[in-house]
Amino acid sequence: MGFIFHHHRGVAVQLIAEFVSPDAMSAYMIVTDSSRSSYDRYREMEQRTYFSYELNLVLSTGERFTVMDHSDAEEVEEAGNQIAEFLKVPL
Repeated sequence: MGFIFHHHRGVAVQLIAEFVSPDAMSAYMIVTDSSRSSYDRYREMEQRTYFSYELNLVLSTGERFTVMDHSDAEEVEEAGNQIAEFLKVPL
């Protein structure tokens, strides 16, 4: 689904970081899997736990549009800076 961007409506570029981890049921299934070693279970939990960085356009109406969501903070910040510079708005 697309949208037409009207710059005069006002916009800001927003960066959000969030911690992502398995839900309780998935975590329980991983740590109680007796067919795997403790180390393998630990590594599985570690691999499913990470930071995610989201880049959004926020309109003056409060509507928010996600531009990208990625685990590489530098990549998201660079994209945010480029968009903010292009739109001449704050990051």
